[in-house]
Amino acid sequence: MYAKQKGLFTTTDYKDFYRIPELYLIIELTGKEDVLHEITQTKPTHIQLVDHVTARLFWDIFQIEEKRKQALEALKQANIFWENVFNCMQDFILVIDEEYNLITANQAVLEKTGLCKEEIKKKKFTLASPSTSSCSISYLLCCVASYLPHPLPSPTPSLHLPT
Repeated sequence: MYAKQKGLFTTTDYKDFYRIPELYLIIELTGKEDVLHEITQTKPTHIQLVDHVTARLFWDIFQIEEKRKQALEALKQANIFWENVFNCMQDFILVIDEEYNLITANQAVLEKTGLCKEEIKKKKFTLASPSTSSCSISYLLCCVASYLPHPLPSPTPSLHLPT
């Protein structure tokens, strides 16, 4: 009924499809072995046949791919949102890994240091005594040491971003 409403060729005898010169593939969706067997026996040799199990497998793969695309788009939108939140914050936010490599920083840090995101990723925290440091943002980092994943050597120095 749906195919007929859409203006597609319909028939009550599937063998009528064999007369369509551009037909190269039949997908059997009834799931009935006798229908599959009969089509296999009667179809012209140039027409390929896909059974309902294989068709369902491809349908599932297409559905999974569609859901994957939707999830990627949702993730992309969420990343854009959180990137905007991260960069709109006026607090200085630095993300470092367990080896003190800078992963990223928010816009407030970039403006204060005069560095761009690519430049900041090349930086690494160094351990220095606050009295000997010439770090331009040492006052931003005075509390970072207590949140690091492993303890710093004694006496506890401040972390400084080399300029």
